[in-house]
Amino acid sequence: MSFSTRNGTLTEFFSRSYAEILSISLICVVVLATSIRFVAWLKFPNQLARWNIDPTSDRDTCSNGKSTNLPQTGLARVGAELDGSIGLQVLHEGKDAAVDIVGVHGLGANPAHAWLWHKKNNPADGDRRGYPKKDLNWLKELLPGKLASAELSCRVLVYNYDSRWILNARKQRLSNISDRMLDNLQNKRRKSGRPIIFIAHSFGGNLVEQAIISASRPNSEWADIASSTAGIVFLGTPHRGCGAANWGALIATLGRWGIGSEPSILKSLENHSDILTDLLRDFSRWIWDESVSVVCFFENQATNYSARFASPLPIATLVVDENSACIDGHKGTSLDADHFKINKFWGLRDPSFDLVYNEIERMAQRGPLAVQDRRRLPEIPRDQNDVYDELSKCLRDMEVTNPHDLLRDLKSRRGKRVQHTCEWILERDKFTAWRDSSRPQLFRVIGPPGIGKTMLSTFLVDILEEKVRKSSGKLFAFFFCDDKVQGQKSPAALLRSLIWQLLLQKKDLYKHVQQDYKLHGKDTCFKEVSSLSRMLESMIQDPVAGEVFILIDALDECDPSSREGLLAGVHDLFGTSSATDTRMFKFVITCRPEIPDIEAELRFVSSTLRMDSVAVNTDLDDYINIRVKELPDYPQRGYPKDEVRKALKDGAGGTFLWASLMIADLKQTRMHKVMDKLRNPLPKNLPELYATILDRIRKDDREDARFILHLMVAALRPLTKFEIAAAFSAWKDHVLLQSTSQTLYTSTGIFSSIGHTILDMIQGDKDTSGNYEFMSHKFKPRGTVNFCHQSVKDFLLSCPEDAWYHISAASADIFVFQVCWKYLTAKNSSGRTLENLLYTRDERPYTAGTKNGTLERLRHQLLYQPENSSSEGCFVTEDPGQGIPENLLCRREQPEGKSIEREDICQWLNTLDGEYPFQSYVDSCWIPKGESVLLQSKIAFEKGPLLRDTLFIHAVRTNWRLAIKLMYQHGTNPSKSYYLRSKARHISKTRGPRGPSSHRRPR
Repeated sequence: MSFSTRNGTLTEFFSRSYAEILSISLICVVVLATSIRFVAWLKFPNQLARWNIDPTSDRDTCSNGKSTNLPQTGLARVGAELDGSIGLQVLHEGKDAAVDIVGVHGLGANPAHAWLWHKKNNPADGDRRGYPKKDLNWLKELLPGKLASAELSCRVLVYNYDSRWILNARKQRLSNISDRMLDNLQNKRRKSGRPIIFIAHSFGGNLVEQAIISASRPNSEWADIASSTAGIVFLGTPHRGCGAANWGALIATLGRWGIGSEPSILKSLENHSDILTDLLRDFSRWIWDESVSVVCFFENQATNYSARFASPLPIATLVVDENSACIDGHKGTSLDADHFKINKFWGLRDPSFDLVYNEIERMAQRGPLAVQDRRRLPEIPRDQNDVYDELSKCLRDMEVTNPHDLLRDLKSRRGKRVQHTCEWILERDKFTAWRDSSRPQLFRVIGPPGIGKTMLSTFLVDILEEKVRKSSGKLFAFFFCDDKVQGQKSPAALLRSLIWQLLLQKKDLYKHVQQDYKLHGKDTCFKEVSSLSRMLESMIQDPVAGEVFILIDALDECDPSSREGLLAGVHDLFGTSSATDTRMFKFVITCRPEIPDIEAELRFVSSTLRMDSVAVNTDLDDYINIRVKELPDYPQRGYPKDEVRKALKDGAGGTFLWASLMIADLKQTRMHKVMDKLRNPLPKNLPELYATILDRIRKDDREDARFILHLMVAALRPLTKFEIAAAFSAWKDHVLLQSTSQTLYTSTGIFSSIGHTILDMIQGDKDTSGNYEFMSHKFKPRGTVNFCHQSVKDFLLSCPEDAWYHISAASADIFVFQVCWKYLTAKNSSGRTLENLLYTRDERPYTAGTKNGTLERLRHQLLYQPENSSSEGCFVTEDPGQGIPENLLCRREQPEGKSIEREDICQWLNTLDGEYPFQSYVDSCWIPKGESVLLQSKIAFEKGPLLRDTLFIHAVRTNWRLAIKLMYQHGTNPSKSYYLRSKARHISKTRGPRGPSSHRRPR
């Protein structure tokens, strides 16, 4: 049998060690003796005279002449009578004051003595060492003069509140006191807008924290106080509570013996109390969001309570230890004092005063600018056209698409974030540890497809950008990887974008790029991952950069074949971090779980948060509720929204994408069939959902649907609606459609074969004539067609081979090459092909580098090559490795039919990209990825002799032996070019049976 006690069963009690039992017994004896003496002291006021207690002194003397430490401020000034009136009092009014300094005392204290150094506390040799000859209030007599010597005028105020916690204590809460302080401060300031620096001792620091949280709430009447706060100095504040509060609570419970007491505030100060935990969490987030300077000072001497309570045994303890007195991520410094002396300084030569003053001066100097930035919220530089001189040219040569344009398009595709969703991450311990750390930190968020990682990243971009805008000493750059877009999947593009953003924000960092840029030029400097990684590393480690935040979304969609160097660089950045590291950069990376190379490099150098259904369920419920409300309402017959809502919440499994696609599918379903869908089992996951959607496509439409799916899987960038329609026309009817052709608009009906559920159809911009704008050399992502999610492409590549929609990567590459070939050989309304038009000569001057496509280089060689070229052909040295053999292309017969006049071809060349929608893509991407694509394409190459010979040249350059043989079989005749003939013969004899299977595709 066991008997229950407050601390557990008797069995558990006696199982403790002998030392524990002895300690507990000793504490009980001390508490009992102290309590009896204390009650006797309170019941017999005349006893006060025997101890000769001076309520204004920290050092009190008993009648026997022995000194006792009777603390005046903080948790333990028991029964002290307060001096002065409640509210704000001005200690010093500086002329044209630039900053308000507000002192807030702790419990059982008042401003008249909280900041006062008493002459009685001087050591025996105090006169010789410079101690004051009278009591000294350092807030009034030291601080203003010291700041004035630094040309900083200030106004010093102190706040007095009823801090009695025993002897007729008021019934009050922390929030009551803080609200009154805010009212007083607002009335005294009259919205002056002057920066505020709080100096708070002990419980006064908790009071300031509560005041700031109340003032920073939306639509708060005290918002000006929160926005004006430039810094806070905490002196022994128990942010996480303190054990000494338990003693105060015990004494306060003596109220049942006839002593008026209020233990609620003391209860809140206990170690790790819920009230302080919530308060510190909210306050830490605020100072991080607003970039407010905070410094925490803590005591390194124990405080003696025995004299205060007339205890026969010594009671000394460290009231607020370092862990409780400091806030993660912010400076913490120890002072050589106990808890009741940490807020009192004896003079300018006091080492503790010197430490505290330096922080106050720094806050006062930076305060006006910091407050101005937070109110003005300056925009982060985003436009390279606002930069001049050499840096401007460098930024242009980097050829970076503005990441904010890409982010805006991403948000338009994904839809607006539901209010309050994603905010859960701000409360997670791993995120707050990353946020508050003063050392380099890598924070990873991993989760399965469709769970909302990218939407979470867009939320964090907004949070981090707002933070950087509020502080001039911080930088932020981000990148969203996308496997569907060539410019968003390569490591080099990722690094270029990050460097580009940092250079725009901090021009002084250009020195880390300048030398490489001048020495190697853009072609080498901005193409190699190794050089780009080195530049970025040196930039973010430069003290000039300040604190740097980097966010990379969907790292798993970065090209796996070339991201090894990128991952190694990230590993090296964080793998060498130490406790003394002064570097200030932090990364956030999102990706799918269990990616081998990512896990191998980053697992042990990062803090990882796993997104699962538990983490996002609340957000998902909110999302479903909002989206179901958007479903149509019918007057005669109500839409079964309750049933839909329940079915979606039961089946979503924490996947936003699943819920989004189901809602989109229901929107396209007739109302009388909605209940039929709900009665049948819904797809359990994304693959089942994709299969269900695709299997519903009619058999007559599946051929057209396969065309779209193949093209989108293999395309190097998202294609526009009209590009796909033009490619389809060339593929199916061998017709080359122009952008003004009405047939092009009717051809967009192909998309009805697959529906809009798994496709994102983004509307393009219109020009003044009402036509949609088309891409030139630089791709503009507007007006494009994308899969709704990367997981659709993954599904098509991994689904069962017997499914009609199954696609292999090899077959998709072959298919795109065939489409490009058909497009290049298709005829327009005049019976001409793109290849035909390339035969016509023109003598216009050529500006190198104005075009990048293979056909443009071919066009230049045909139109501007001299007639009398030597019969001994060679590669053009202007573009090494990508030139066209001169003699192969310089002598061509005119095609049959009517010739084209010089003026016509000039006009056509200038408008070619806009006139033929798919031409821009074909121009740069028609060369196949590998030799196998050529060998398996089954194309009649002899029908396009110019294209065939270009492929032959490419095969020679890349050592594709079988492809060279294939081009011979289809009519290539290099006999006029000694170089081509000897090169082909040399390759056949000296190389292996085949050339490399892959290569870097020409740009």
